[in-house]
Order: sequence, then structure tokens, then C-alpha cells
Amino acid sequence: MKLLARVEDFFELIPHSSVTVRFLAEDGRIREKEKIQLRTPDGQVTNTYVAGIWHVKYLPLTPRDPNIVHISLPPEIKKQDVPSGTEIWSFR
Repeated sequence: MKLLARVEDFFELIPHSSVTVRFLAEDGRIREKEKIQLRTPDGQVTNTYVAGIWHVKYLPLTPRDPNIVHISLPPEIKKQDVPSGTEIWSFR
């Protein structure tokens, strides 16, 4: 497994029931439908997947924040499941 990022912020988009996570990507590579594991600071582990990526594709990246990425998680993942500091791991 490979550490992709640590969660900085979390936004719950209602009524779509999707979750968007803003994080600093270690290598900037993440794909839609990629299987990931969320590891919270208190030790909880959740296996899930990337439901969507929109910052990388649709918004220009600034030189100040070249590796900021926004991903959507499946609707069953709620804000309380992904506190700040949660690590996002890839199964690759």
C-alpha cells in the first residue's frame, strides 16, 4: 500500500450526499474508482473508493498549491468518518 495524502478539510455536499475531501497529494496521482483505505488519527480503518475527482480536471492549479486535490467519496462516507489528519492510502 502507498500513502497518497493526509486530509486537510472535509465538505459535505447536500442534497447529493457526496463528500469532498481537500488534501495535499504526495505525488499528485489519484484516479476515479481507485480503491483506497482511510485511516483516521484514532486508528479506525475504512476501505472505500474514489467516487470522483473534480479539482484536478476542472479548476486551474495555482503555483502556490500545485498538489491540492479535491475528491468525492461514496455517499455512505460521512463527515464524522473522515476527520482532519485522516490518511488516504492506495492499494496500488
